Amino acid sequence: MNIRPKNFAYVLVLGGLISSILPAREAAATFPGRNGKIVYTGMGGGDQEIFVIKPSGEGRKQLTRNDRGDYDPAWSPSGNRIAFVSLRGRSFEPDIFVMSSSGREVKKLTSDQASDEQPSWSPSGRRIAFTSTRNAGNDQDIFSMRPNGSQVKAVTDSDGNETEPSWSPTGAFIAYTSGVGGDPEIFRIRPNGRENKQLTTNDYFEYGANWSPNGKRIAYWASPDGTDYEIFTMKSDGSNQVQVTSNDHQDYSPVYSPDSNRILFESDRGKGSGIGLFTMRLDGTGVRKVPNTGPFAQYPDWKRI
Repeated sequence: MNIRPKNFAYVLVLGGLISSILPAREAAATFPGRNGKIVYTGMGGGDQEIFVIKPSGEGRKQLTRNDRGDYDPAWSPSGNRIAFVSLRGRSFEPDIFVMSSSGREVKKLTSDQASDEQPSWSPSGRRIAFTSTRNAGNDQDIFSMRPNGSQVKAVTDSDGNETEPSWSPTGAFIAYTSGVGGDPEIFRIRPNGRENKQLTTNDYFEYGANWSPNGKRIAYWASPDGTDYEIFTMKSDGSNQVQVTSNDHQDYSPVYSPDSNRILFESDRGKGSGIGLFTMRLDGTGVRKVPNTGPFAQYPDWKRI
């Protein structure tokens, strides 16, 4: 299973504390527009819950409240709905849900014995790409479905793990992470499963592709040895790879701002323990912390307005 490095989360289940290592964030495409609220995973009542907050740190609101883990939120293109992953089912296997932007009207989309995670909306809002172990062999592959959970279609099918789907702003491609060749690399593929192309070809561990609003660049996080992760960007064809951050901390899950001027990411660079949210210019300068998120803030996505 594709596991986020050095990132442990704890979920309170049925009164007992169990450790749960969560899979890497898929970091879906950012839709173009003005900058709206940030949705993310934080701690609430002893387990993971979903919150929204303004980039300034104002208006923090908890959207989910239960004794199971809720994580990996993704804004719909309209900003009216949020897809997310939850462990609230009877089997404790992660499933995909959708809810309104206020946290109401929760609907379960997947119901099987597989692990269904990492939702990513198509730019039309008509389909959701996701990662699932429902194929034979229990490895992870990319699928897509309608926002009501119907018409599930396979996008990838291999003997390795394909994870973290990210739909391009035009809808023409889905970027994803594959470990089929050994170390995790970033690929792109047509939603119908054709024209599969490897974008990164090196010995680095690469994860979490996020398309820029104009679709010309992709942000991702990488490490030469799986220990010190930094933020990188590249052109959508895999060329012009540029390292954006360089420090002794862990920088994960880059997300372009809807206005294309900044990159939102999670990092342990803040004071004290925990993981927080930060923004920076596209060249890595002007780093700002998003305040008031709490000591644990992960899996961010930025809403357009």
